[in-house]
Amino acid sequence: MSSITVYGEIEDEIKSIFRSRLQTQILLSLMEENKDLSQLREITGSTSQAVIPKIRKLELNQFVEEEGHNYSLTPMGNILTSKMYDYVMAFGVFCKFKDFWAKHHIRGIPEPLLKDIGDLIDSEIISETTEDVSKVLSTYFRCLQGSRQAFVVSSMTSIELIDAVIQMLENGVPVEVVITGDLFMKLDKEPYIEKYYEMMKFSNFKLMVTEEYVRVGTTVTENFLSFGLYKKDGILFDLTEQIFGFDNKSLAWGKRFFQYYKDRSKIIEMPKNERIEPGI
Repeated sequence: MSSITVYGEIEDEIKSIFRSRLQTQILLSLMEENKDLSQLREITGSTSQAVIPKIRKLELNQFVEEEGHNYSLTPMGNILTSKMYDYVMAFGVFCKFKDFWAKHHIRGIPEPLLKDIGDLIDSEIISETTEDVSKVLSTYFRCLQGSRQAFVVSSMTSIELIDAVIQMLENGVPVEVVITGDLFMKLDKEPYIEKYYEMMKFSNFKLMVTEEYVRVGTTVTENFLSFGLYKKDGILFDLTEQIFGFDNKSLAWGKRFFQYYKDRSKIIEMPKNERIEPGI
C-alpha cells in the first residue's frame, strides 16, 4: 500500500494532530520527559481549560497516558513523536539555512545523515564579506588551533590545509582523514607529494580512502564542526560560506558523518621502501 493511499485513509486522523498546535506541543514536550499539567501549561502558554481536552484526545488515541500526576508518551506515542520531532527539526534547519541549501550540492550528504540534519539547528552560517574575504578560512584555522583531536572528510585540499594538519601532528594531536580516491592520487604528485610523505611519517596520523561519493569538506573536533559543500553544479567546492557548529548536537552529527565514511574506507599505509624525509 502506497503512502498516498494510507494518507487518504487516515487523512482526518493526521490532520487532527498537525492542525492542533497544543497537541503537537504536548507530544514534543513529553518526548523530552514526563510532565505534569502545570509544566504543560507553562510550555504551551495555555490554560488548563485549553490543555486538558487536548490531553484527553491524545489519551483516547492512545498516544499519551497518565501516571500519577504526570503525563507520558505511550509506546505508540513515542514512535509517532520521534518521527514528528525529526520532521520539525529538519524543516527548521532547511528554513533557517534556506539560501545555503538552495545554492549547494546537497547530494553530497549521505541519506542517514540527512535524516538527522535537524541536529544542526543551533549551528550557524559563516560567510565571507566585502570587509573580510577570508572570513571562512580564518574562522576555520582559528577554531582548529588548540583542538585535541580532528576528524576530516574531504574530496579537496590545499597546501594551507595540509600545513595545518602537519602542525597539529607535530603537537601530538591525533588526526584522522578520509579522502576520495581521486584526491589520494593527487597527493602523490606535485605540489603535495613532499607534504603527503611528511604527514604519513606521524604515528598519530591516519589516512583513509573511500570509494563513496563525496562532495563535502568537513572537519569535526571536540570544539567545533565545519561543514562545507560544493556549489550547485557539484564541481567546485564553495570556500565562501560554510556551516559552523559549536553545540553538542552539531558535534555529534559531525562525528557520525565522519564515522559513516570511515566505515566505508580503507586505511592507507606508506610502504617502508617509499619513506622519505621532508624536502628530499
